[in-house]
Amino acid sequence: MIALIRRMTSCKSGLAMLVILFSVCAVYYASVFNDFVALDDSLLLVHNPNIHELSWRTLRNIFTSYDPELYIPLTLFTYQLQYLFFGLQPFTYHLVNLALHAMNALLLFMLVYALSKSRSVGFIAALLFAVHPVNVEAVAWIAARKDLLSTACFLAAFVSYLRAERAGSRSMFAASIFLFFLGLLSKVTIVILPLLLLLADWYEGKDMRSRRVYTQKIPFVLLSVVFCIIAIVGKVNLFKAINLLPSEYFGLVVQSAVFAGSKIVFPVNLSVAYPLLGSLEILSLPSVLSLLLIVLLGALSLVQYYRYKRKLPLFSYLFFLLSYAQSATNLVKGGEIYLTSDRYVYIAQIGVLMLVAWGLTCLVRRSRIIGTLFTALLIVLLGTVAVRQTSVWYNTDTLFDHAASIYPQAPLVHRAKGIESMNQGDFMAAVRHFLRSPEANPGPYELSLVGKMLYSTGKIVKAKQTFEFVLSISPEYGIAHEGIAKILQDEGKNEESLSHYLIALKASEALISSQKRVVIYNNMAALYQAKGDHEKEIEYYNKAVALDPSFPYAYYNLGAAYTDIGQPAKAIDAYRKGIELLPSLTSARVSYAKLLLSLKRNEEAIAELSSILKQHPEEKEAASLLTMLRGAP
Repeated sequence: MIALIRRMTSCKSGLAMLVILFSVCAVYYASVFNDFVALDDSLLLVHNPNIHELSWRTLRNIFTSYDPELYIPLTLFTYQLQYLFFGLQPFTYHLVNLALHAMNALLLFMLVYALSKSRSVGFIAALLFAVHPVNVEAVAWIAARKDLLSTACFLAAFVSYLRAERAGSRSMFAASIFLFFLGLLSKVTIVILPLLLLLADWYEGKDMRSRRVYTQKIPFVLLSVVFCIIAIVGKVNLFKAINLLPSEYFGLVVQSAVFAGSKIVFPVNLSVAYPLLGSLEILSLPSVLSLLLIVLLGALSLVQYYRYKRKLPLFSYLFFLLSYAQSATNLVKGGEIYLTSDRYVYIAQIGVLMLVAWGLTCLVRRSRIIGTLFTALLIVLLGTVAVRQTSVWYNTDTLFDHAASIYPQAPLVHRAKGIESMNQGDFMAAVRHFLRSPEANPGPYELSLVGKMLYSTGKIVKAKQTFEFVLSISPEYGIAHEGIAKILQDEGKNEESLSHYLIALKASEALISSQKRVVIYNNMAALYQAKGDHEKEIEYYNKAVALDPSFPYAYYNLGAAYTDIGQPAKAIDAYRKGIELLPSLTSARVSYAKLLLSLKRNEEAIAELSSILKQHPEEKEAASLLTMLRGAP
C-alpha cells in the first residue's frame, strides 16, 4: 500500500494530474460564464424556496421530499450553502460543477491506476473522461450536479475500498461505506456499487467462493436496498403515465442502452433530449440489431479473457453494463418517453474508456510515435467537440434552439422554450412554442399550459374554452381538470369545482406535483367551508399541511376553521405555526389576536397586535384594537 501511495504521488503521477486538470479547465472554462437554463435549474434552484433559506425547516424539507421525483438531499444542501453566500450567481454554481468534474477525473486516474497497475492506462482513461463531449451536460448544467457529486462519492468509495482491502484497514473500509452513503444522498443511481465491488474482487483475483467476499458487502447492499426503495417510491407515479407492455418496455431499454453507448463511441448530435423514434416492439429491427450488438461485444470480451487471459476487456464490458443498467430504465420525462440523457453515462462510460485506454496503451507500446500521435489526436478531437457543445449550454435559447435543430418535433424542447417565454412575460412567444405548428399536433400538456397562461393574464373565457377543449380530447387529463376547477371556484360554482378537483387528484398522480396538490387541497377546503361542511374543510387543510408542513396559508385557514367549530386550543396552535412560517400575513394575525381576546387572554393579544404594528405600522385594524385594549379599564 505504501508503495502504491508513493507511486501515486511521484513526479510522473503529479504531472499526469496537472495535465488532467489543465485539460478540464481548457475544455470547460467557458461554461462558468453560462446562465441558468429552463427546466430543472428553475425547479431545483432558481424558484425553489427550500434553497433560498438555510434553516431546520428547509433542511427537513429537502431530506424528507423528492425533487419532485429524485431523492437528492445532499445535492440540494450544496445549493443551500451556495445560495447563502452567493445568492443566484450562475458563475459560482458553474464553477463548483467544473471543480467536481476535475475531482472526478483525478479520482478516476487513481482508480484505474490502482486496478490496472499501469499509470499510462489510468492517465489516458482519465484524460478521455476529462474532455469527452458526452460529459458536457453533466458539467455545464447546474441541475446535473447530482450526477457529479454522486460520482465523486462513488469513485472515492471505490478507491477507499481497494486501499482498505490491500492494507487491511478498517478505517478505510468504514470510510468507503460512509462515502457510498453520501453518494446515495446525492443521487441514487450509484446503488450498483456493491456489484462493481464484487467485480473488482474477481478482477483482483480473490477467491469468489469465499464467504468473506460477500459478507463484507452487506453494509453496501443494505444501503442500496434502502435507497432503491426510496427511488422506486419517487418514480412509480411517472411510469403510471406511460402504458407499455413488458415486451415494449424491454425493447426500449435495449435500444436505450445501445443508443447511449453509441454516444460514448461517436459523440455527435448531442442534445438535451433524445425523443423516441420508431417502434417499441422487441422484435422490431432496431431492437434486434441493438441486442445483437450487445451480445457481440460480450462475446468478444469473453474471447479476450478465455483465449488470451486478459481480464480488462471483460471487466470493462461488465462495468459498462452494470453501471448503466439502472439508468437505462429511467426513460420517462414529463409523461413522455426519451431514449436516454448524456449524463446517464457519466459513470458507465468509465468501462468503455478503460478499454479504449488499454488499447491505446498497447498501441503506444508497439509504436510509440504512431500510438502517441493517435492518442493525442483523439483527445484533441474530443476536446474540440466538447468545447463547441459547452457553448450550446450558454442559456435556454441556445440550448433548445440546438435541440430543435436536431429533433424539431420533441415536445420537451418547445415546452422548455414556452415556459422560459412565460417567465419572461412574452406570452405570445409562449403560445407559439406550446402550440408549435399544426403538423406538430400539440398535446394536452402544452394546451393546458396555454390555458394556465390565459388564466394568469385575465383571459378567463378563453382559458376555460382551452381547458374544455383539452378535456374533449383527453377526458381524464388532470391538469385541465385542475385549471377549470379554479375557474369554476372563482365563479362560485362550488359543486362543479369540487368534482373537477377530485378528478384531478385521482387522475394525475404523475403530472400534478406535490406542491400543486397542496394548493388543490387548500382550495377544496375553502369550497367545503363555503358549503358549511367544516369536517371536510378541516380534513383537507390537514391534508395540505401533511403534504407540505411549510405551507403557511393552510395553517392560517385551519386556525379560522377550528375557531368556527369552537376548538380554540387547536386554532391557536395552527395560527402560531402559520405566523412562524409567514409573519407578514397581517389579516390572519389580526384574526389570531381576536381569538385571544375572545378567550380573555388580553396580554397575549396586546403582544401580538404590538408585534404586527411594529412590522406593519399601516395596519389600521390592529391599531384600532390595540388602542381599544390599552384604553380599557
